[in-house]
Amino acid sequence: MVQIVLLIVFKGLAHLFLPVIYLGSAMLVLLLAIIKPGQRPSMFHFAKHTLPLALIYVFYRIIDTQIMILNFNTYDYLFYNLESSVLGIYPTFALQRVMEVWLNEASYLMYFMGIILLLFAIYFFYRKALIDVFENFIFAIVLGSLICLTVISVFPVMGPGRVLEDYYYLNIYGPKFSLVIPFILKILTPGVGAFPSLYFCILTISSYYLWDYGKTFIIISFIILTTVFWGGIYLRYHYLLDAIAALLIAFLASTVAGFVFYLKHGRNFQKENEKTSTT
Repeated sequence: MVQIVLLIVFKGLAHLFLPVIYLGSAMLVLLLAIIKPGQRPSMFHFAKHTLPLALIYVFYRIIDTQIMILNFNTYDYLFYNLESSVLGIYPTFALQRVMEVWLNEASYLMYFMGIILLLFAIYFFYRKALIDVFENFIFAIVLGSLICLTVISVFPVMGPGRVLEDYYYLNIYGPKFSLVIPFILKILTPGVGAFPSLYFCILTISSYYLWDYGKTFIIISFIILTTVFWGGIYLRYHYLLDAIAALLIAFLASTVAGFVFYLKHGRNFQKENEKTSTT
């Protein structure tokens, strides 16, 4: 609905095909929200609550088309000048000084494999039948993605790769692996959408929710977040501010979702704990 409002405000009803897609998606989510699958895990329950993730990806992929219709200019020059003036050096160049050739290849893989964190979180909550937590987790991701996609729509940023490609080009990779991963990433991601990093935001939310279930999850998710942060900057997909903004949005979305969870289930959990203590 937010995307429809943006299109109507800036372009009126001149381009209807995107509003139709957005409205159809909203109606589908509303229909599924009305249908109650029950508290026991089922394939319908799983599909009902993971559909928003698929729609987020669809919106993310077509955001290039929306920005082209809105005819917005990109704002890379702001980030370019900020990093140049504040830091005195581009983070990409600073990282390249400490990278070995084999790490150049690994940085692609580390950045790409961060998606495992999201998939594992979905599997873990669903497999453990933590239905309430699973639903709240999806809600947090949807809320964080809504903020990210709204900012991307009105404030498009292409990322340092496009800005710096004529200044310095990363041409030290092998002929096979480093051609495959960037090709896949190019298919999966739009050209505009660096700020804030939707990818990093979703992975951060996944980490927040997994941290309640043991030190192992804390360590592994922290390593994954660090490598994604590293790879995103080194490979010129993101500015420093992209990941920092995503981190703040993830914290905000998780906090709001956690508050909603407490309003819905907090008292029940408190009663259960009191009964357990009495027993």
